[in-house]
Amino acid sequence: MYGILVALFLLVSFQTTILTGALYVKGYVADAEEYASTLLMIDQERSFSVSDVNHYCELLCDRFPMLKPFLKNVDMSGAVDSASSGYGLMSFLTERLNTTINNYILRRILWLVGFAFVAILSILYTSRNNTSSYSSATYGNDGQVGLQF
Repeated sequence: MYGILVALFLLVSFQTTILTGALYVKGYVADAEEYASTLLMIDQERSFSVSDVNHYCELLCDRFPMLKPFLKNVDMSGAVDSASSGYGLMSFLTERLNTTINNYILRRILWLVGFAFVAILSILYTSRNNTSSYSSATYGNDGQVGLQF
């Protein structure tokens, strides 16, 4: 029982740590959007290609390295179609980045709920099995206490 609880504690600690990190990184999305808007201010009226989108993602990763794991998982399909201007590209990137981070946070929360469920089940299972092994005191007719094993 204690081995299971120690393992669950370690798993919950790990998930909580990376959940905290994801929440911390989520705070940088607004800064990244502001930085991208300054980069794209120059190119407001031109159309963008896939290489341009990748170039701006690399610039964001250079400026905000903590976003790199999330930016590489962002679904870029439709980036060129929806990005008819610099503002459109910036909106597309930040929307997809927010969605990716939110999905990551949701997965961490679901893992934590799953670990809590396993912990509750293991505690209930072991407590049910341990109740029959305890001794109980009985009182006889003459007032003496007798122990049953």
